[in-house]
Amino acid sequence: MKDACFIVPVHEARFESDVLPLIESYHVHYGDDHLFLVFSTKEEFEVFSKMSPVDFIYQPIIVDYELTYSKPITEKKFYGLRWVFENTDFKYAGVVDCDARFIDRKDYALLFRDYHDRKKVFSSRVENKGINEKVGLESCYYNFDCDDFAEIVLRTDNFLQYFWFNDIPVYERETFKAFDEYVQPNGVEMRSLKYTDFDYNLYTWYRIISDTEFELVDIAPGLNLKNGSFLECQNEIEQELFEEVIEKIQPMWLVDPSGYEDMPKLFMRFHTDR
Repeated sequence: MKDACFIVPVHEARFESDVLPLIESYHVHYGDDHLFLVFSTKEEFEVFSKMSPVDFIYQPIIVDYELTYSKPITEKKFYGLRWVFENTDFKYAGVVDCDARFIDRKDYALLFRDYHDRKKVFSSRVENKGINEKVGLESCYYNFDCDDFAEIVLRTDNFLQYFWFNDIPVYERETFKAFDEYVQPNGVEMRSLKYTDFDYNLYTWYRIISDTEFELVDIAPGLNLKNGSFLECQNEIEQELFEEVIEKIQPMWLVDPSGYEDMPKLFMRFHTDR
């Protein structure tokens, strides 16, 4: 996949249970090294390199400063994105957690391009105080200026419209660089990122305020979820409705792909640890 790669933040507690199976699943379907693992320290990378089979191909990215938060997953994702877009020619990057798995071979560079170019992200309504206030309102308030924050509040229906993991988080090089300049103007480092600062939320909110053609589309009007996005709540949604919606949106991943393996864009599963 010449124009695209994957970036995965990893940590030692999940090396055996998730990171090794993730790499193995990638190489069942792809024979390249377009899989970047982001390690917190050189020591953490050395631990992993000793336990991983010699034929496991991946590219390590090692954070070169002390991470600022006890759960630095977003910080590591952004570090990985900056590194890849500054040091490689990849135009697109999918950023996933280590509990994801590859289940098929698809031209994900093409899928990522189409995903970005459609200027549309699928959302679903969630009524959950932690998501609406912490992951939504507070995170946006502290990372966007007042006028842009007000626009995002309006466009997301006060953060009730939630899109996290309704498909693979896909980043495009130039859009990410513009986003990075927005949150870190003139090289000023953005504030310490909290666990509730979800990377793709920040990036998508930026796309909302920077591109008048970009839109959020509610894929299940009238449905109010409690525990996450539409795809995250697959096992809580009536099957007929779920199948109707995924036929329309054609996602690249699902929590449980059983019975949907023939979908034309589906090549991953996520939340395998739940």
